[in-house]
Amino acid sequence: MPVTTRKNDATKRLSLVDDLASVLRSAQPNARQPLISENQIAQTKSVHVAVIWDKWKDLSPTERSEVILNACTRAGRFRNSTITLAMGLTGEEALRRGFLPYSIVIMRRQGRSPSRDQMEKAMAGAGGISMKVGSSTQLRFASFEQAEEAYRHLSQAVPGPYWAIVHEESTGE
Repeated sequence: MPVTTRKNDATKRLSLVDDLASVLRSAQPNARQPLISENQIAQTKSVHVAVIWDKWKDLSPTERSEVILNACTRAGRFRNSTITLAMGLTGEEALRRGFLPYSIVIMRRQGRSPSRDQMEKAMAGAGGISMKVGSSTQLRFASFEQAEEAYRHLSQAVPGPYWAIVHEESTGE
């Protein structure tokens, strides 16, 4: 059965390439989606790139990889390296595969602490991948730098000892 690409799908992929290339051009760690994890391997002059982004949940793994490769080319990233792995994941997929080991959790205190709504509103503006765990919300990140940027944002939005960065070690399973 032949595969046909609809114009809307191609337009969506081009838009994602543009958006991702823009993020790749910025020099600062980005705590907002898309979250980018790069592993450069000096000995082989290669790089593995994982991009965590809920916008491409409807794309196949091959289409996600093509978007990443095209965006890296457009942004001029990794000119002296070969991208040997370009993996696109949604937040849920990344969490299951261990790509989001850092989280920011709410440290609620008794007494005069901000309301849960205030804290969750601040979290919505901090970036990261928002995950519901039981009755609480966590922000998940691929790197400590991303979590730290979001922590600074949250500490300004809701000052006080209400936030904690947690690193979960991989179990190796």
